[in-house]
Amino acid sequence: DDHVEKVHTYACKRFLNVSLRTPNNFVYGELGRFPLVVNCCIRVIRYWFRLLKMDSSRLPYQAYKMLCTLDENGKKNWVTAVRQTLFRLGYGFVWLNQGVATEQHFIAQLKQRFIDVYSQEWLANLRGSTRFDMYILFKTSIKYETYLDFVRVKCFRNALIRFRLGITELKTHKNRYVSLVADNNGPFCKVVEENEYHFFFISL
Repeated sequence: DDHVEKVHTYACKRFLNVSLRTPNNFVYGELGRFPLVVNCCIRVIRYWFRLLKMDSSRLPYQAYKMLCTLDENGKKNWVTAVRQTLFRLGYGFVWLNQGVATEQHFIAQLKQRFIDVYSQEWLANLRGSTRFDMYILFKTSIKYETYLDFVRVKCFRNALIRFRLGITELKTHKNRYVSLVADNNGPFCKVVEENEYHFFFISL
């Protein structure tokens, strides 16, 4: 659910002390987090396995069979989502067989497949936008960054976070969404763009 995910990203951004407008790709990458839908889907598949093992006289099982019939007739429902998810991730045979031999092993595989698919999409999003040009130079996987624990001085931690995410007072960051005629040159040399490289290796 979008509303639940918004709460999730809100909490993550508050933890990082960044603006709510900060792209979610940054937040997931720095904290090693994945959308909550990953865990939700895993729980759905677990429940689906429970339904499959129920006695045919149980009401939940009968309701499941009714949903299967509706799905077969083209009426989308909860069963449709389960079927499409399994086929989308390359596990269509599990749906066709209506189960697996070792559920725990399959659940572990499925969770890793979810993580791999989302990680590939996340990396593709970074490569597909100039907004992440600097970030992708040092960040190519979704994992929790240890500096978040090691840098204890709040102002230094915040400065490092903002620099990594490109939301500092540097002109190349401040004027990112401003008109192309905006002056992005450094305050002293006047002829070179005030970007990350210029800040570290030229202006200092």
